[in-house]
Amino acid sequence: MMNERDWGNPLPPDDGSIVHDTLAPDESTTEDGVMKVTGACRPGALGQRLKAATQTGSTTRVIVPNKHVARAVHEFAKAPMKDLTDSGAVPYRTAASLLTPAGDRLVRETSTPPATVELLATGGVNLTVGTETLRLPGGEAAIDADTDLPDGVFIAKDEDGTAEMKLTRGGGTTVATLDSEADLRASYAPIQGWFRPDRLSYRCDITIHYPDPADSDTLCTHDCPPQESTMATPATLTAFFEQFSVSAEGHQLEKADLRSRYRAWLDAANQTRLCSTEFGEALHSAPKIETTRREESTVIPDRAWRFSVTYER
Repeated sequence: MMNERDWGNPLPPDDGSIVHDTLAPDESTTEDGVMKVTGACRPGALGQRLKAATQTGSTTRVIVPNKHVARAVHEFAKAPMKDLTDSGAVPYRTAASLLTPAGDRLVRETSTPPATVELLATGGVNLTVGTETLRLPGGEAAIDADTDLPDGVFIAKDEDGTAEMKLTRGGGTTVATLDSEADLRASYAPIQGWFRPDRLSYRCDITIHYPDPADSDTLCTHDCPPQESTMATPATLTAFFEQFSVSAEGHQLEKADLRSRYRAWLDAANQTRLCSTEFGEALHSAPKIETTRREESTVIPDRAWRFSVTYER
């Protein structure tokens, strides 16, 4: 049976995520290029705030209460995905329920496993409940009354002017009517939405600050740990390539795009700007990266970015 926490509060902690242990419900706002993290938010909520705060192209200052939280924000910002898959990535979930375009909630029977989500490198999203997978084209939660939902999944519709809740599925057919919201919560769990990053990493778009333990009126700047500093070498280029792209027949990466995003990744690791010579030498010597000429550009064939990136520097 679901309890109040499952509906109104963030999702349970994800294994191994320092963000969950250090950030608590958010109580602040973002304005004038300053984003304050005074309490906690789950990774999905933190990602949504970073995405909104970094749309101008200028650096956003993120103010956190201490160095421990600064490290957590740093870890999330440099890799805003929960896990990697052979065909894409697993996003962090948000606390909000997944809604239809009409504003109705998507729910599942509590006897079914929690829904899992995979962002596909070649486009779209796989939403899996139990043994059934619902493919959502374009990555949007465009689930409506005509969607063929997995077993045990329903659309919960509020009845105007009453406390009743109607559960519908394929074709908008009503399969059950519940007397109240409490009855819905007793037998059904919400299916949460997810955070979709608009860039590979947010680390180079923000600076992270926390009060100096010796002087609370002074802000310290959180720097990347020294061991994270990397140079433009075949090894680091290969690591970036494997982390942020996947094998995808018929797709291709532009060399110029690879260079731009690799440069941003190095910047996030506290490095100086990447020059063309360094990138060219690293690419030429990277054993797992094959390039070819197509029309007037150099590309890496049969490869796609692990998740769709809409923000370009």
